[in-house]
Amino acid sequence: MPEKRVHVALYVMTMGYWKDVRERLGGGNPEAYEDDYVCAGCFDDEGLKGFIEGEASAKTCTFCGAESEEPIAAPLVEVLLYINEILGREYDVAENKLPRDEGQYIGRVWATRELLEYRLGIELPNDEDSTLMDALCDGLGERLWCDKHPFSLSDDEADVQLG
Repeated sequence: MPEKRVHVALYVMTMGYWKDVRERLGGGNPEAYEDDYVCAGCFDDEGLKGFIEGEASAKTCTFCGAESEEPIAAPLVEVLLYINEILGREYDVAENKLPRDEGQYIGRVWATRELLEYRLGIELPNDEDSTLMDALCDGLGERLWCDKHPFSLSDDEADVQLG
């Protein structure tokens, strides 16, 4: 009987962990990537590379297959949380910020993939089959994003002087 209690306690703790992760991400499907690890070589962005190198705990990258004697890959879930934190500095989910007219958002919006690939220009040099990009989009959640302050002037717009 005590063994059953341990399993139940672990199950409850695990469910609580994933609930917390989903809340921090604002949705998504992070549980699907619980056993996935990604190496710094899978990204071109220096900030992401540095984060991954600092969080590395696995000797094999799930996505490109790179291996090492030392840890080179960070848990994808931690990378998703980091990316979401960085995105949150400049972007928000459209439903949190933009009004709607006849079901359409009033303002610029981007789907998760559009935001990562085109707006931010995230390059994944080893992702020939889009497995990593698909995992990032699924883990973060397919939703619409907008500027964090959609009705404020950008720095460039604020610098324009009339007259």
